[in-house]
Amino acid sequence: MKKQFYIFFLLLFTAFVSNAQCESDAFLDNCAEMLDDYTYVKVFNVNTDKKITKVEYSSVFSKDHQYILAICGGNQKSQKRMIVNLYDRNKVLISSSYYKPKDLFVPKIGYKCAATGVYYIEAYFEDNAENCGIIILGFKKVTP
Repeated sequence: MKKQFYIFFLLLFTAFVSNAQCESDAFLDNCAEMLDDYTYVKVFNVNTDKKITKVEYSSVFSKDHQYILAICGGNQKSQKRMIVNLYDRNKVLISSSYYKPKDLFVPKIGYKCAATGVYYIEAYFEDNAENCGIIILGFKKVTP
């Protein structure tokens, strides 16, 4: 009986710690370093499981601003990488963190906005894996 209790406690603790890492200040700080000279706008939390395999967020982008999406997967539940796609207001793909022909992943996406409007950020993990991570949105004004 004690053994079952310890196993249950260990599983509960592991689940708590793995999910907490994606929401910890240290994790956020490490990812924020990728913003370089961009101004922080907001963070998007990405948590996937068997029911929710893909998340989508929206944000208003302004013309003549350069945007960056810094991508940090938690890798607690699996070693699968997070894929992030950026879509324009018409849901046309603008950019992605994954280039399939070369199996290439990038940790951040840059985009110079040519038209003010709502843009969509889609995130999921390879093979629809259960995992967590964050995406940090930053911007800077560019001279036209």
